[in-house]
Amino acid sequence: MGQIAYAEEWKRTGPDLVVYLPDSENGHDSANQHLLVVKAPGGAWLAFWTMGADEGQPNQSVVVARSTDRGRTWTAPAIVDGRATEMDPNFRAPINRDRVWRAAALSDEAAKDHAGMASWGFPVVVPEMGRVYCFYWKCTGVADFRYDISGALLCRYSDDDGVTWSDDRYEIPLQRTCGDNPDQAIPVSWIIWQTPLRTDLDEIIAPFTCWNSAHSPAGPGSESYFMRFDNILTERDPALLTTTTFPESARGLRVPSAIDPKESFCEEPALVELSDGRFYCVMRTDAGFLSFSMSNDRSRTWSPPAPVYRDHGGPLMLHPVTPAPLYRMRDGRFLLLYCNNNGDANGGHFPCRFECWRENRWPAFASIGREDEAHPARGLRFGPPKVLINTDGAPIGVAGRRDAGSYPSLLEDDNERILFYPDRKHFLLGKFLTDEWLADCDPDLATQQSS
Repeated sequence: MGQIAYAEEWKRTGPDLVVYLPDSENGHDSANQHLLVVKAPGGAWLAFWTMGADEGQPNQSVVVARSTDRGRTWTAPAIVDGRATEMDPNFRAPINRDRVWRAAALSDEAAKDHAGMASWGFPVVVPEMGRVYCFYWKCTGVADFRYDISGALLCRYSDDDGVTWSDDRYEIPLQRTCGDNPDQAIPVSWIIWQTPLRTDLDEIIAPFTCWNSAHSPAGPGSESYFMRFDNILTERDPALLTTTTFPESARGLRVPSAIDPKESFCEEPALVELSDGRFYCVMRTDAGFLSFSMSNDRSRTWSPPAPVYRDHGGPLMLHPVTPAPLYRMRDGRFLLLYCNNNGDANGGHFPCRFECWRENRWPAFASIGREDEAHPARGLRFGPPKVLINTDGAPIGVAGRRDAGSYPSLLEDDNERILFYPDRKHFLLGKFLTDEWLADCDPDLATQQSS
C-alpha cells in the first residue's frame, strides 16, 4: 500500500475516535488487537490491548493508554508487561500474505525467543477500592499448542486511574481442566478475550476458551469455560486472589465440529446476564452459525449449546470462525456483532476454520437483542442485521488482514455509547452508537418501521 494511501487508510471504516495509529504498515507495532476500554474509578478511560509486529511474534506485549477527555486524545501506550521494558522499534515481522495462518512451531529455539512475551490483557475495575487490575498471559517458554496462549496468568494493578502500576507482578492460581496437559509443568492453553462480566450480584466472571492438549485424555478440540474471581472485590492483596472454574462437570461447553464431529469446536464465549438472573452465552463454531447456552445457577451448569436463530422460526445467525461480541446495554437491550455469513463470503468457503480468515471476517453487522419473553428457553431474539464496520476487503499490515472490528469492546459513559474496535487488527478506533442508528436492527423498532 502506498504511503499516501496508508496515511488515510484508518478513515475507511468511518470512525469517530482514534485510540492508536501505527507509524507504518510493517513496524514493531503493526498488530494491535483485543481492544478493551473501561472507565477507571476516578473517571479516566483506559484502553488495554495486545501489541506486536504480528500476532504471536516474540515482541508481543500488553499495553495501556489513557484518556482524560472522553477518548478525544490518548497517551502513548505504556507497556504493562512484555519481554522488555520497551519494544525495539527496529523489530519487524515477516510478510505473511498467503491464506495460511501460522504460529511458531514448538522448538527449543522458539521457546527461548518467545519466553517473556505477554498477551491478551483484560481489565477488572474495582471502584470500591479505587483500583484497576490488568490480567494477562505471560509465556514461560513452555507450551504444547501456541506460545502466545500458553503460560501463567499474571496481573498488575493501579490505584491512581492508570497513571502508575504496581512494581510487582502477581500470578493467579488456575484450576486446570480435563483438556489440559496431564503434565502439571505444561501451562494451560487458554484465552480470556473480553472484559469480565460484573453481574447484578457483584460476581466477576470471565468466559474463556480452552484448547485441549494433544496429550489430554479428553482428546483434541476446543471447549468454553467460565472463571469466577472469588474475592477480587474485597481482597486488597493480589497475592490472595482466588478463582473458581465452571461448569462443575468435567467438561466445558462443546459443539461438534463440522469438519470432524468427534471433536468439539466451541470458542470465544461472550457472556451476558438476563434480567431474571440467568446467564446467556454465545460462542463461535466452525459450523457456519453461532451457538448459545444458558445457565440458571450462576455458571455451575449450562444447557447443551444450540444454534442461534434471529427469533422464533427466523433465520440462523450465520457466522464464520471469528468472535461474536455480545453486550448488555444500560437500557436493557443487547448488542451483538457478527459477520452474517457461514464462511463463504468474499471468496471464502464452507466449511473452513482458519483457511478463510482474510475473506469472511468482513463486514461486521450489528443486531439488537431483546429478551424473548414468549420463548424464554431461547433467551434472546434478535433484529435484522445492519452493517456497522466495513473494511471493503482492503488488506493492511504484514498479514494483509481484512477483519472488521474483531475483538472490540463497548463503553457506555454518561450519554455516550462507544464501540471501540481494532480495524484489521492494525488501527484502534471508536464509533458512537446512537439509539437512532441502532433502531434499524432492533427487533421491535424495525418491525414497527416496516409495518
